[in-house]
Amino acid sequence: MVTRSLLVAAAILAASPASAQSWLERAARGAAETAARGAVAGLLDARPEQAPEPEREEAEAEEAGRRPIARGPAMTFADPSPVNYSSDLRGPYQLEFSPEQEGAEAEFDAFNVVPCDDCEGGRAYDSWIKHHVSSVSGLGALERRIGEMAVGEAIRWNGASGARLALTVIGESPVGDWPCKQVRWSSERGQDSAERLGLFCFGKRGDYLGDGWVEVL
Repeated sequence: MVTRSLLVAAAILAASPASAQSWLERAARGAAETAARGAVAGLLDARPEQAPEPEREEAEAEEAGRRPIARGPAMTFADPSPVNYSSDLRGPYQLEFSPEQEGAEAEFDAFNVVPCDDCEGGRAYDSWIKHHVSSVSGLGALERRIGEMAVGEAIRWNGASGARLALTVIGESPVGDWPCKQVRWSSERGQDSAERLGLFCFGKRGDYLGDGWVEVL
């Protein structure tokens, strides 16, 4: 093949110098184009293979899943803290509490149960403050009284069993935009005692009621 090309080139040179020059220029251009195509092919072969678009997206998603998600601070309030607070709630009467907090109320009442022949079920409770303190027995009277009290002030009474009980304001921390009073219910009978936390807040008192102080726990 090489010998044949040389013979053709010699024949062209002998026939016409101008034709020889034109043929040599075309040959040079062809060689340059061939070399350029070879270089580009080499670069493409050397480039790392890129994952198909769906596979690359899956790999990026997996990597993102391994990174910790930045979270804002949790919404917390003074004890007893509600478990369902949201600015979408219509009023503090919709606040809910953990089973432990609600269970503490039942345990406190159980500690203060007393026999009562004239009562439904044959029992009453020293912890039912409205049955023992006449000044707060009216509708909404206890709630308004708590709203007027300062931290450290207490309502005290004696139960039918001889227990000494108190309802004490221990804090004034709001829940969201609602002013609230944290309280402690306590009872002492002989060497035994019991207590629980409670909460009164100012805001909408019910679906069809206006604003006011309401006992929420």
